[in-house]
Amino acid sequence: MDSFSIVTTFARKVEFMNPLEPPLPELQPLDICLYFTNTFVDWVIAVKTYCMIGHVEVAWTPGTSVAARSSGVKQYPFRRLGLKRIVRHRSPIDFPAAQAWFSANAAGKKYNWAGLLAFDWPGDQQLPLWSKYEKGRWFCSELGCDLLRAAGCRPFADGWPSIKVPPALFITSPNLDLIWSSDPNAKYAAPVVAPVAP
Repeated sequence: MDSFSIVTTFARKVEFMNPLEPPLPELQPLDICLYFTNTFVDWVIAVKTYCMIGHVEVAWTPGTSVAARSSGVKQYPFRRLGLKRIVRHRSPIDFPAAQAWFSANAAGKKYNWAGLLAFDWPGDQQLPLWSKYEKGRWFCSELGCDLLRAAGCRPFADGWPSIKVPPALFITSPNLDLIWSSDPNAKYAAPVVAPVAP
């Protein structure tokens, strides 16, 4: 193990053992979980977006989330390590519609490495040189945005492409409320319980 891996592993363990973090709330489908895990990619994203949030996962069924990780886009066991914030949609959601969209469009696909460059690309379009490469691939926050939209939510302005959504942008959405933070001094919105379609 090289020195960078040793430092990263130690930082993750220290972060995970923080005794001051509040207990987690009961998660609902499509709660957006925001992470920073001291990896190289998280640091690159944090520097590019001026915020210490580098990854997004989406609460799914109890004990699981769906995410675009380097190993692919699929359902994973819920990850507590590195969790910094959880935000929840205000509007009613259609979870079956989100599940159907995920199965048809994203499950089993590859991670969209080229799409990460879109954060800094001028304008609101996809990268022209790699649009073919990006098709059928997702990175984490792109997937989170598309899942919320599939469920009938409006996390961001209509027409704003999900490929231009970095992880930290979920913090700024007026349609998403902070329901948990690793910061014990965080300010929360009024409790929100978004109805889930049967």
